[in-house]
Amino acid sequence: MSVPPIVSFVGALLAQRAIRVAKKNAKKPSRLRRVAGAVVGTGSAAVLAGTALQYYAAGTTVSPERPAGATKLVTTGPNRLSRNPIYVGLAGLLAANALCRGSAASWLPVAGFVGAVSPQIAAEEEALLARFGAEYARYYRRVPRWLA
Repeated sequence: MSVPPIVSFVGALLAQRAIRVAKKNAKKPSRLRRVAGAVVGTGSAAVLAGTALQYYAAGTTVSPERPAGATKLVTTGPNRLSRNPIYVGLAGLLAANALCRGSAASWLPVAGFVGAVSPQIAAEEEALLARFGAEYARYYRRVPRWLA
């Protein structure tokens, strides 16, 4: 069993905070970094919200721990651009935080998060292929796992 994605996300956020705290002499990020972080963070939050709304409207689960419980394959909204828009959104929030923190080391937890959710994604893909068959196989071939 893999670690729940939300646990990986919170762990990565805490790691980013620990990295920043450890660098006591770190200078405050520039205004440009903070603005860039705000733009990336806002876009990432919009992807998360848009995806959740699409799933709820379709009457299907948003729970990554129960992909076999999906009642409908959602291929609209953010799912047109990524098979995993929730993970893209979470990684985007971590990237926004790394931008705001202004530390190269703050990017390491972003990579760690992506690596940590990869087993979960593989399990979800297997469950969705079993559940939706050829429809999911076509979607899988057409839409990238992360982003194009």
